[in-house]
Amino acid sequence: MIKNRLDTVLVQCKNAGRKMLIPYLTAGDGGFALTEEIILAMAENGADGVVLGVPFSDPIAEAPVAQQASERALAGGASLAGIFDMVKQLRTKTDIPIVLMLYINTIFRTGKEGFFAKCKECGIEGVMVPDMPFEEKDEIQNFADAAGIHNISLVTAASEGRIKMIADDASGFLYCVAPNQGDGSVFLDQAKAAAEIPVIAEAEISDLELVLQRLDHCDGILLSSAIVELVEKYGAETAEAAALFVKKARAAMDMQ
Repeated sequence: MIKNRLDTVLVQCKNAGRKMLIPYLTAGDGGFALTEEIILAMAENGADGVVLGVPFSDPIAEAPVAQQASERALAGGASLAGIFDMVKQLRTKTDIPIVLMLYINTIFRTGKEGFFAKCKECGIEGVMVPDMPFEEKDEIQNFADAAGIHNISLVTAASEGRIKMIADDASGFLYCVAPNQGDGSVFLDQAKAAAEIPVIAEAEISDLELVLQRLDHCDGILLSSAIVELVEKYGAETAEAAALFVKKARAAMDMQ
């Protein structure tokens, strides 16, 4: 069932035999104008979607590079209200699917119904809540469904024995946090066999070799740190660097 533009892109990629490329970046790291510029540059160079990290004061579920990006964004005045305003403005320029990755307290503080209504108003397609156990997803599921927003589930290697249960109830795509050591093929193959929706694998490092190793075992890649590292390195000049990286990754994936 087509719920929003994320579903449309997932179907388009499947029909074209195209592996999805979804970069992650922390919203407001370097300012919202820079975040917007980076997203547009990546959309124009082969990204199929974007995951925006919502800065949080205690981002325990994130890698150090993302934690530092969150700290920089908060120090620069980033807020959830600012993210909503930025996405609303972006929607006048691009239709690329946007998913928010955030902590459950952020949703609770805003109010569940109001939060998802605002997501719908601004044009956000999904949320990923890494600190919300699968067994507690009903806390927000009805509100997400009412707004037409995907509540995207994730699985890790520690989910063994529960992968099928989680996959059967997953929405949008199933996000697989594979081990960084090796290609994670056994874990990803288990997830792929269990899921009827696309399986998107994490690639934490910016080395394209790992990305290519995982392609045969999933439907796409979420670059969880590559663009964040570029923001840290290039600052205000990141958009050009991000465009080049995404273009290179897209070309390598299409040749695989």
